[in-house]
Amino acid sequence: MQRTGLVALAFGEPDVLVGSTFFADLLSNIVSRLDDSGYRTVLLLPNADRLRSIADVVYPRAFDGALVVGHRSGDGLIDRFVSCGIPTVTLGRPLADVRASYVDVDNVAAASMATEHLLAQHRTHPALLACLPDTSWAADREAGFTAAVQSHPDAVWATEMCEFSNEGGYRGTMRLLERAPGTDAVLVASSAILLGVLNALADAGRRVPDDVAVLSF
Repeated sequence: MQRTGLVALAFGEPDVLVGSTFFADLLSNIVSRLDDSGYRTVLLLPNADRLRSIADVVYPRAFDGALVVGHRSGDGLIDRFVSCGIPTVTLGRPLADVRASYVDVDNVAAASMATEHLLAQHRTHPALLACLPDTSWAADREAGFTAAVQSHPDAVWATEMCEFSNEGGYRGTMRLLERAPGTDAVLVASSAILLGVLNALADAGRRVPDDVAVLSF
């Protein structure tokens, strides 16, 4: 098969990721590694309104491979590459059963360990600032937190969903404090919303870590 020398790097959540250090670090490393191997990177940033237009540039033999970051359930991003016969790898376990390889960590175990660490600091009212479970990492981190707190019968715990942004983290934290004012520990589902969480705690007069311990990854 004739090679194009091109690898697509598609971000399913560009509006959030582009402004984060995660995006810059990931992009520089991927581009560097592909360049060393003789490939050129084609960056695709299809937000929710532009996912349909990806069909204009993703077609059979358009790329030698594809890397997908930020895949969400039902967005069709992975399916488009796979249906075109393009070898595809995703960062994070896909929620759907697709023919793509993936690279991930054990998010259930990581969230459980993080929660156990908070509880070991004698925090009795832990909470999770969760993101919508339409990605595998969000669903798995919520599952890990829930499993950990349920193993501590004396813990009084809460979960608050929020949008995947600093603004969403801020609003979610304010809702959490209103609903569960005794919260003394917060596991933040993603560092992408952490700044909003910290700003909300400061505005609410809660000191970190004196009043509320915060852990994120």
